[in-house]
Amino acid sequence: MITIWEVIMRILIVDDDNSTLEMLKNALEINGYECDAFDDAREALDSYMPYKYDVVLCDYFMPNINGIDLLKNLKAMNDDIVFILYSGSPNQAIIKEAFNFGATDFLNKPMDWSVFIELIQFYECNSDI
Repeated sequence: MITIWEVIMRILIVDDDNSTLEMLKNALEINGYECDAFDDAREALDSYMPYKYDVVLCDYFMPNINGIDLLKNLKAMNDDIVFILYSGSPNQAIIKEAFNFGATDFLNKPMDWSVFIELIQFYECNSDI
């Protein structure tokens, strides 16, 4: 008997706003993705294992460690990670800094859910998972 293993994309979500965190997690899980969610960037960083996740979704404005600091730390462990930063109050300086440090994409909040899922599907189709 031949067994076919389905590889499921794993996504790490980091946002200090619990309602956004739950909405993102639910939207992704409904679409078949495996997600771990943290409301504290330090906890996410402490529990991060290179190559465990295919995509990181992260809010920019968070206490203790902002999204770009988390990006720098995770990229140092795994330069290949797809890192999508988002913010409800973006400005050009933040967006430029995010891309300079290796962000793969930047989204504005509130997000258009259909565009958001299409973006995740794009990275899934163009990854080596």
